[in-house]
Amino acid sequence: MGVLREGKFVLVFPEDNRLPTDPVTKMHPFQHSFARLGEMYYAETGERLGFYPVVVHSTGQLVVGKPVVFNPLNPVGLERRRLKELMEDNIIAVYMQLEDGNATGALMVERM
Repeated sequence: MGVLREGKFVLVFPEDNRLPTDPVTKMHPFQHSFARLGEMYYAETGERLGFYPVVVHSTGQLVVGKPVVFNPLNPVGLERRRLKELMEDNIIAVYMQLEDGNATGALMVERM
């Protein structure tokens, strides 16, 4: 938590490699346990943690989306599922936009 309290970022790969890979995105479905970071951060700081969806496309493009913010008012199980589903949905949507040559509303970095 110290790194997050310092305003730094932590890169998390929440994919469950025991589940089948999506043939288009090459992603595994996410585990919801990464949302525990939001719970712990809120318990320690009283602040809501934002989770930034990051997409690395097969073309080498890197896209950072808008954050999905932890909501401490939701019951724990519901919030974990909500974060998991929103992160998966956002990442897949941006990936598919990149497939079509368009990624709107996100910071895109081209491969050099």
